[in-house]
Amino acid sequence: MTDMTEARVIELIEAYGHEPAAWPESERDAAEALLRASPDVFADAIADARMLDAALSAMPEPSIPAGLAERIIASAPAPKRSVRAGPFEGLKDLFSIGGKMWPSATAMASAAFGVMIGYGAIGTAQVASVDTAEEAVYAAFDQGYDFTLGDFGQ
Repeated sequence: MTDMTEARVIELIEAYGHEPAAWPESERDAAEALLRASPDVFADAIADARMLDAALSAMPEPSIPAGLAERIIASAPAPKRSVRAGPFEGLKDLFSIGGKMWPSATAMASAAFGVMIGYGAIGTAQVASVDTAEEAVYAAFDQGYDFTLGDFGQ
């Protein structure tokens, strides 16, 4: 049994209607107990829910024409399909200047280049002993490296 408040019972009545059978099972028993204990507190909410339920029940069921779903699907635009010549044909849009993906391609290339430079610097750092993170930073910048293509991978 959950902790049930008057506000929650009113929420249940407004959301699910005046019939407790329509309320969620996990809250139904506690809500019904509170409803039986204080029926005057919920009288207005129950009356409003009954009027709404009666109005909704009096409305006719909408009639859906046969084949409506098929007509909607048939009227949808067809997806664009492109025929590509080879497995790497899509890279043309990615790396050609003015291609759709040019800004993101340059960002990816810059990130990859930065990772390569950083990896090369880590491989060439010569620190005898590092006791703190601060000493490691100073040691990394105090080496006076001249980065050339020969430094990568060593």
